[in-house]
Amino acid sequence: MTTKKTWLYLEWLRRTGQTNMFGAVPYLMEEFGFDKKEGIRILSDWMQNYNPDDYPVVIKPKDWN
Repeated sequence: MTTKKTWLYLEWLRRTGQTNMFGAVPYLMEEFGFDKKEGIRILSDWMQNYNPDDYPVVIKPKDWN
């Protein structure tokens, strides 16, 4: 799994408002099959490097599949 795909998913999740992003680890676990430790690491990396200008205006599920 690439960082780009997981970060696109996180940005999509943020935009949907389904969860506060501090609660995104279970979503990563379900979507990508990560364990909790890996989900925390990926979410932390995304949060530390977040820049809204890095993402397209429209993100669709096919973008991270």
